[in-house]
Amino acid sequence: MIVTDHRLVVVGLPFNERRFRELPVEDEVLWEVPRSDVQRVERQDFKSGEDFRIVFTDGSWCRLHSRWREFPMRHLADRHDIVPSDSLSPALREAVETFAADRGPDALPPLVVGNACGCYRIEVLTPGASVAFYGMPARARIVDAEGREMEMDSYHLEDLSVEDLWLWKSLFRPTPPSAGASAGQPGGRPLPDGRGSPRVRPPGARR
Repeated sequence: MIVTDHRLVVVGLPFNERRFRELPVEDEVLWEVPRSDVQRVERQDFKSGEDFRIVFTDGSWCRLHSRWREFPMRHLADRHDIVPSDSLSPALREAVETFAADRGPDALPPLVVGNACGCYRIEVLTPGASVAFYGMPARARIVDAEGREMEMDSYHLEDLSVEDLWLWKSLFRPTPPSAGASAGQPGGRPLPDGRGSPRVRPPGARR
């Protein structure tokens, strides 16, 4: 699946199990829809915990499955605030340019997302890293307001997607701290349930 600012595109990738890292990626457009026709996208956890439903403005919907659901969900369901490059501070701009340069000469322009805690997520796509098995994964880094890279065990709750949260909890403490629940932290705000933690279930949990 490819998500742009105007379209949602589903492509097919030819897959050769033995040579998928060697063969060029020649994807084929199978279906596409304007983003304006998408009303909302919902996580559907069911048994695998990797499904989601796309509801269209005409009331119709479809259910899809993704082995890497976090990537489409980040920009379709969560809809974080994208920060224009010309509004970045000098320190943040330098951090973004350095991270993009490290990804190689074919790196696409970076995407910067502002998190509710005051930190930023930098995402970069590199076409040369594409493989037929899973397409083109985004490389990302979380930085603070001064452009300093955040270590993963220092992330705030607001830095993590629902899918990232369960990975984080498997590696560190039960729940990361919420910047919104800490007085005096710039940019912090409570999450919608008012308790400083998202209402989420692990994949496969019963309703």
